This record gives sequence, C-alpha cells and structure tokens, in this order.
Amino acid sequence: MKSGHVGIGESFGIVSLAFAAQDVHFPIDKNDLIEEIGQKKILWTRNQILDMRKVLREADAREFENFTDLLSAVSHHRDRSLKQLTDFKRSRLKLSDTGPKAFT
Repeated sequence: MKSGHVGIGESFGIVSLAFAAQDVHFPIDKNDLIEEIGQKKILWTRNQILDMRKVLREADAREFENFTDLLSAVSHHRDRSLKQLTDFKRSRLKLSDTGPKAFT
C-alpha cells in the first residue's frame, strides 16, 4: 500500500472494504468491529477516502451479521461534512439574471 490507506494504489470500493475487513469474523458487535477496523481508511471511490471509525460510529446497525451488513453500512454512509460544505456554498450564492454569483 502506497500511502497507508487500504486500497490506495491497488483498489477501491468493495475490494478496498474487503481488504480492510479480511480478518473480521462475523457476526460481530458494532463496538468490536470499530476495535477491529476503526483505525483503517478505505478508498471508496476514486475521489473519496472513508474513515472507518467515523462510518461505523454513524451506522444505525448495532451488530453486523456478515460482510453484506458491513457493505450496506458503508454504501449508505453520507459524509455529513460534505453536505454541510455543499449547503454552505449554496447559501453563499445569489441568483441573478446572468446566473449564480458569490456574495462578496
């Protein structure tokens, strides 16, 4: 691995998650899963690195019966900081006849 993140330079998405969870024995409690893989970061898309501790803490599930449950939690994760940044950018835009303009 080139940068210490699982998947960077090698894989992303499901494959990256599979590498991160390769030693996990299911079923597993959420807190135990955080202990197992919470220190890992995965390349989920070509432009998005996920912090597994953050993803798992925000997941609704209390127990993960299998890898599919983990995959579901990761794929349904929405980075709230990205949404807040997008909302902030939208709030700073003003529509005019010529299109959006930033407030100064």
